Amino acid sequence: MKELLTSEKVGKLDKKIIDLSFEDFCNGDSKLVNDIINRWTSIGLLGGLDEQTAKECACYYERMAVYLIYEKELSEADEEFETVVFPMIRRVLTSVGTLNGVFEPNGFEKFYYNNIDEAKGNARDYWNNCKKEPKTEFDEEACTLAWLCDKYVEKIKKQ
Repeated sequence: MKELLTSEKVGKLDKKIIDLSFEDFCNGDSKLVNDIINRWTSIGLLGGLDEQTAKECACYYERMAVYLIYEKELSEADEEFETVVFPMIRRVLTSVGTLNGVFEPNGFEKFYYNNIDEAKGNARDYWNNCKKEPKTEFDEEACTLAWLCDKYVEKIKKQ
């Protein structure tokens, strides 16, 4: 994922967008938003989403990319988060319908780091609920990600 973030394909916007509300950013300049949607579509991360969900997802992806590029020093320690954050955004967004008012890049990151150890501990239980056994390390990682997303959805629904 670091290659994507440093490729200049995403996160091309000024870091000032982090300070904009989601409404101002995603419903602002339609040419800019269409450019963002086209870039994230070409990467393949918006496939299968309806038009409105793809628009919102692309805007959240771009805000996160800008945050990771400008606000964080990309290090090896962050590679795990960089790898899972975009699938997490998509799964949470499609579960709750919108993240407007509840998504901030640094809050999402804090949630991840505050819950990752618990998620790893609960991944096996999550698989057992599905009546499956993880066959590979990838299965366990996917299960950890699913557990984290479900926990974030619960958090949003309580707000």
